[in-house]
Amino acid sequence: MLVPDTSAPMAVPCSSKDLSDDPEFRQRAGRIMLRHGQAILDSVEDLSDLGMVENARAEIRVHGVPPLFKLYVLNNEKAIFGFYPIRRHEVKINVVAWVGWGAAGS
Repeated sequence: MLVPDTSAPMAVPCSSKDLSDDPEFRQRAGRIMLRHGQAILDSVEDLSDLGMVENARAEIRVHGVPPLFKLYVLNNEKAIFGFYPIRRHEVKINVVAWVGWGAAGS
């Protein structure tokens, strides 16, 4: 998996007030990516451990581009691609309401 480096400022996500970088929202996004990424790594490892596939390998790496699209490459043969739409988000971060723009997708 190649995921955005949420430790560095990005254009998206950003505050809806002035479109500035928001470190707390980036940290939230990083926690979500880590949680979902770890679930994928665990699932791939389980497939191998259970003997359901001959061999399986997955890894997570980071890059310096904002989250604009999703790309899956399966067995070095098939690619699945989709853009993340940029949408307005209203979430609570540490019990404080936050409004900003960020990538939406699942």
